Amino acid sequence: MIEIVDNKLVIQVPQEVDKSQGAQTFGGRMKAARELNNYSLSEAYPLFGYSNASMLSKIENASNGLSVPIWLVVRASEVYFVSTDFLFGVSEDWERDAQVSQEREVTRMLSDCLLQMRAAELNQVRTISHKIDACGKATHFALTAITKIYNALETVRRKNAIFDEEIIGGAALVKATDEAFALAAQAKTGLAKAKFMLRGEAAR
Repeated sequence: MIEIVDNKLVIQVPQEVDKSQGAQTFGGRMKAARELNNYSLSEAYPLFGYSNASMLSKIENASNGLSVPIWLVVRASEVYFVSTDFLFGVSEDWERDAQVSQEREVTRMLSDCLLQMRAAELNQVRTISHKIDACGKATHFALTAITKIYNALETVRRKNAIFDEEIIGGAALVKATDEAFALAAQAKTGLAKAKFMLRGEAAR
């Protein structure tokens, strides 16, 4: 365990630890502590300053000799939030203290809560996106139909110069067609913008 001696941080190796098996026990507890924190070897080795995963793997497998560097014990306790007694195999209580345990639990609860909230948000985004897709298809069909009517009306107007002035309701029909065409085009643009914004929200 860690003790303060003459204002210095000192590792006191428990007497219960058999030095011939100490490295093997330490390696096994290092692996257990890593897995408790859901770290893979590739994620954990940089936390100890190693340049690759092989050194950490050797420590966990006790294939790097019988000695256990003091700095490694301290670092493992900090990185994995475990007690040194746990690392030496003399205690099954892996938490360093009650405060750390409580903080870890609160952190996990907050993380789970945030994940659930994010999942709910994404579900809402998908639902809205599906509705916008349906509206977009309907708007596309409407715009296509109105475009055909608009083009047909323009053809009639070109071939009949008196259409707007002398055909009863002609001017009103032209105005209504122009307005419908403009509104359909605006709706298509608005839906495209909304869909783009939803994609950005889903990727956030």
